[in-house]
Amino acid sequence: HLVVHPMSHLYLADRLMLAASVALYVGGLMALQWRIGRRVSPERAVTIVLVALLALAGGAVLPGVVVVASVAVILSAMGTRTWYALRRTEIGAKVYGQAG
Repeated sequence: HLVVHPMSHLYLADRLMLAASVALYVGGLMALQWRIGRRVSPERAVTIVLVALLALAGGAVLPGVVVVASVAVILSAMGTRTWYALRRTEIGAKVYGQAG
C-alpha cells in the first residue's frame, strides 16, 4: 500500500523517494537523448522540477492519492509533448508516415 488511508499525506521519506525516482527516470531519458542527438527536451527538465515541487511542497498538504495522480498526469503530459515533438522530426516522418 502507498498510504494508510487514501486521504492521508505521504511521509517525507516517501515524497523524497517519489521525487528522486522521477528525477532519475526522466534524467536518464534526458541523458540518453543528449548522448544520441546532443539536445535535451525542455519538457523533461520542466517535469523534474514540477514533480519535485509537487512532492516536496504540495505533498505536505495534499492527500497522497492526489500527489500520485498529479505525478501521473505530469508524466503523461511530458510523454504526449515528446511524442508530438518527435512527429515533427525527419525520423518521426519515417516512423509515422508524415511530418506535422
